[in-house]
Amino acid sequence: MMPVHLASPKWRDLSTSISTGFQDEETYLRQREKLQQQERSLGFDFRCKSRATDKELQANSIIQALRGKDNQQVYGNAMPRAGHQGQHHGRFAGDHFLSDVDLINQTSLFDVARRMPKGAHLHVHFNACLPPEVLLNIAKDMERMFITSDKPLTSKEAFDTCELQFSLHFLHEFRDERADVEVDTWLVEKLMFGDAEAYNMRQTAHGAWEKFNGRTRMMKGLINYETAYRRYTRLLLEDFTRDGISYAEIRPNFMTSNHLLQDDGDKTIDNAGIMEIIIQVVEGYQREMHAKGDFFGGLKVIYCTPRSFRKDQIAESLQECLKFKKRWPKWIAGFDIIGEEMAGHPLKHFIPEFIQFQQDCAAASVSMPFLFHCGETLDDPEGNLLDALLLGARRIGHGFALTRHPYVMQHMKARGVCLELCPISNEVLGLTGRVGGHTMYELLANNVHCTVNSDNGTLFRSSLSHDFYQVMVGKDDMGLAGWKQLILWSIEHSCMDDAERLQALEAWQRQWEEFLTWILEWFPPVKTDWSLDVVNLLVVIGETSIIEHAQPITASLLCVLPRIIPAPQVFLKPVRPGRMPDTAAKMTGVYSGTTLDSVGFFANIITPLDEMPALGFRVIEVRHSDKCRLEEHAPLEKRWWVKLLGSMTPKFKKAELEMKRRSGEVKRASPQADEETGRTTAREMQQPTLTVKKRHRSTRQTLQDLLTNPSMAYSGQRPAVPVHIFSPIHILGIISFFNSIAIIVCAVIWEDGNAILAIGGVSLMSSVVGFASFWRPLLMSRKHDNEVPDGDVMIRTREGAFVLVKCTEDVARELYSGTEECEYYVNGRIYRLLMVIGTVLLMLSVVLLGNCTWNSQVFIGASYIVLNGLYWALGMLPRSYFWDLSRYEWRNATPSDAEQPGDDQDRSYTRTLWYAIRETRGKTGWVRISGAAPSTDKWKQWVKEAGRNAKMGVRDWDAVRRKDEIMRAASDDEDDEDHEALECAPFTQITRNDQNRLSVSMF
Repeated sequence: MMPVHLASPKWRDLSTSISTGFQDEETYLRQREKLQQQERSLGFDFRCKSRATDKELQANSIIQALRGKDNQQVYGNAMPRAGHQGQHHGRFAGDHFLSDVDLINQTSLFDVARRMPKGAHLHVHFNACLPPEVLLNIAKDMERMFITSDKPLTSKEAFDTCELQFSLHFLHEFRDERADVEVDTWLVEKLMFGDAEAYNMRQTAHGAWEKFNGRTRMMKGLINYETAYRRYTRLLLEDFTRDGISYAEIRPNFMTSNHLLQDDGDKTIDNAGIMEIIIQVVEGYQREMHAKGDFFGGLKVIYCTPRSFRKDQIAESLQECLKFKKRWPKWIAGFDIIGEEMAGHPLKHFIPEFIQFQQDCAAASVSMPFLFHCGETLDDPEGNLLDALLLGARRIGHGFALTRHPYVMQHMKARGVCLELCPISNEVLGLTGRVGGHTMYELLANNVHCTVNSDNGTLFRSSLSHDFYQVMVGKDDMGLAGWKQLILWSIEHSCMDDAERLQALEAWQRQWEEFLTWILEWFPPVKTDWSLDVVNLLVVIGETSIIEHAQPITASLLCVLPRIIPAPQVFLKPVRPGRMPDTAAKMTGVYSGTTLDSVGFFANIITPLDEMPALGFRVIEVRHSDKCRLEEHAPLEKRWWVKLLGSMTPKFKKAELEMKRRSGEVKRASPQADEETGRTTAREMQQPTLTVKKRHRSTRQTLQDLLTNPSMAYSGQRPAVPVHIFSPIHILGIISFFNSIAIIVCAVIWEDGNAILAIGGVSLMSSVVGFASFWRPLLMSRKHDNEVPDGDVMIRTREGAFVLVKCTEDVARELYSGTEECEYYVNGRIYRLLMVIGTVLLMLSVVLLGNCTWNSQVFIGASYIVLNGLYWALGMLPRSYFWDLSRYEWRNATPSDAEQPGDDQDRSYTRTLWYAIRETRGKTGWVRISGAAPSTDKWKQWVKEAGRNAKMGVRDWDAVRRKDEIMRAASDDEDDEDHEALECAPFTQITRNDQNRLSVSMF
């Protein structure tokens, strides 16, 4: 019997080079270390590791430390998940992505991934790149956008399982059936995969693909109109820039029957027109980026068509692709067929068409690579990977199954074929349960060139940053060098020409250095020894308190006062807030029905919700103060700056003033409008009489204008809220200014040049970044003075308290239903330049502070400790100390019998709700709209009776007792069957209301 050899001679020879007999442990450990070094030298990231700079090594150490920190502070503090038979499993990085995505967004490592320049994005489907909210916002702006459903929306199950499509053509009118927030949430959920849907034990890859295809059809309808398509393309480019992507190769789905609709829905735009739209938008965006001094390398289009097509359709698509390449040689990257691999035709089905296409390209002297989707399966039964190799594909989309075909893998590696990895997509579509089981790590271990891509980020709640995050956490020894190598391969294997590739690589290298600097500045190494380190005091201590006061500090011209500020890095931010922070609470217009989920910043100062007791009730009357009305209706005294402004200052005609005196009213509308309509609005009747006179500004008002509005421009359209002239922030800023002078004087006496330069640099830096961040808050105001409903607003807190705000529509628009926007005086290039200057000054000052003499360090350290304490103390003061709300007057108008809704043991939500209905004079529409009461028949009966009693003027109605009677009476007659849902047709119309939210109408 012949012996069986289990190893080839090659492997036997290799095994003899490894010793297996050892005299002692030391010899064994040396041999072990040698093997580890040899293995590391074969790693895909060895080149980047061996050439890593000091900054890269430090940054990688920080990244590894952040992984440990995230595991402890984010995943370790998250609620464990319930498993089989009540088991509890702790959360961890690398678990199911859709289960972890909310935790991922809280991690420091994800912040790093989001900031990292990612080079080229080579596998992204054009119609599924942006967050669902962006797509729905585009739909809101279309005047006639409708949703069609494949089944009647008559039950909760139908809402969960229906497939939706968007369309312009629909002629019926609908009535509202669902609240706005429900519609927004429902549509977002319909666009994205959910945790239970993707990881259900009964889910299969085919089932996931069925859901995938339905969602792609839905999204196609959202952007299948010219205006929406242009806007979507622009927003996509902006999203690429935010996500650190400087070049992309997108995959629109082209078909010979494909077309866009013009906005009226009557005319169509063919594939060539689509290409022209993409090119126009990209070229315009590149010009804007270049004008701002930023780099965006552009994008190219991979011509894609479905693999479910017939042979003649594929042949037509190939010919159109070649035609496009001749017409736009710089814009067409290659050809691909897309769709579920196991459901459509394999590559071998179209071999004659592919060969003919290659011959046509050669005859036309055109280079057109194949960039096939293949291997997006657990195995490759149809041989798509082999066909892609034989057809000379330059890149492979996904290639998940390649590790099961080692011979093909070695040939692809030898030919330099690159794989476009899509880790999150493969996980959600059922190829792997978790990222740690993805085959990319085996591919990288075999040195197969790979790139990281997002595929269809809209559907998976992800961006390219999320995919890079998953790549990092899926393997313990993955580090910064691995990320860098994957990025370099993305640029190397792109379809850019040599000149474009060199330009993109040079731009990326600059961005990479900036990225490393950012890591070292924002995540500094932790010191383990005791020392008086002013750098730590400057950068670390006080950041929380400064963040709290950053807005009021920069809302005054005193922000340019040179001084030391704790944690000045707070002001060095690439993105500034566009709105004021709000407070979570349900807010509903009593008359208008407008509903929001938060209360604005200034409204919360007037009606502080955090001071409301649970189940409490309060009535607040808010109106414009006499000062406000005088400023808006009386002319300014002719001071020098008014004369300069000229027409910018409002002027009033004598006839108008005479009319106001005769009527005893102060009206916002013009005299002509009132004469024509003969109407007097409810808002106007509520305004008290005001004698119009010339406005004389006091010295204090003039100084306040100088501090908060140095341009002296009076804006009658957008009122602004200034900071108090004697705000504690102003006082502390002046104290800090003189403290800085004292430090410099002492440093001169002590002959400490480093301290002089350091404090001078930090002080100058505070002036530079303060001026760059100088802003003022603008309130929303009405542009027209037509008749409007009263503006009363009802606010319901999470603790069951109600606050009724009685006000005019103007006040409601400014404080409650409108937006509080931040208007910055410095923008664009100047802002970025000032941030660069501030960053350089801070970096130089930090170095100098660490080299000051002992006396200077003690003085500087003590100053920062005192300033930190003072800023913390300011955080305990009410916000009304900082903002001048003198344009409003308010008072507590709560009836005495509603101030205390019973003692702590007798408090009742029902009683508080009754007070709210009573004080709105029986208005109950807001109760239904805001969800203040359950939508059951029993509660509807109670609400109806409460409204009737309130309208009759009954104040002592026993709301709690009556509710209990209704509940008992109903429970006696009620059976166990569920209430039947109202029948409605399977159509939903999207319209836009005042809050720019989606509203739904069903008929």
